[in-house]
Amino acid sequence: SHSEPHEQQQQQQQKPSSSSVHVLSRYYAEWYKPRPESYREDMQTARDCLHVKHPTSGHAGSGSQHQQDGVPDWANRPSARQLWLDIASAAESGWDFSSRWLGDGFNLHTMRTTQVVPADLNAFLYMLARDIATIAHTLGHSLLAQEFETLALQRLASLQEHMWSEHDGCWHDLLLLQPSGLRAGASVAGDPQQQEQQQQQH
Repeated sequence: SHSEPHEQQQQQQQKPSSSSVHVLSRYYAEWYKPRPESYREDMQTARDCLHVKHPTSGHAGSGSQHQQDGVPDWANRPSARQLWLDIASAAESGWDFSSRWLGDGFNLHTMRTTQVVPADLNAFLYMLARDIATIAHTLGHSLLAQEFETLALQRLASLQEHMWSEHDGCWHDLLLLQPSGLRAGASVAGDPQQQEQQQQQH
């Protein structure tokens, strides 16, 4: 089976002139070839992707030479490897092939999972850091508690700085396709601090 996903940390400068670093996370499966369980489908999606980008070249892979292991030459193109990385990351995210990962909202060959910084993932990781800090404090591990409390506050600051929409009253996914970031469709309503308070009341 392919490798387990991990949430790869993204370090972004808050401002070009600022030395502060904001840390956010995304899904990144580190898998650059067709998934074994969906090999035929992933190969076809890559063919469609290459055909769309190079319409004058005909059907991607047709007439291409093969390497010794039987893999067509076009399968080693960066665009194909990136597409398979995004497909695997989407599959491992738990959202599978939600439109939030698709550039056009419809077609798999526009997959861009690794370019999306999910609001909900980072909200969950914020809460996880707070929970670890609380448990560590209860067990008397003050240094560990302080470490995770700091991590939680840093992530919360990143969420508020880069993903909060005052107009919409919620956090939006952040796209890494442009330096300034673009807001994607998915959002998480409510305040993570309020959610934490509600959990403590139960």
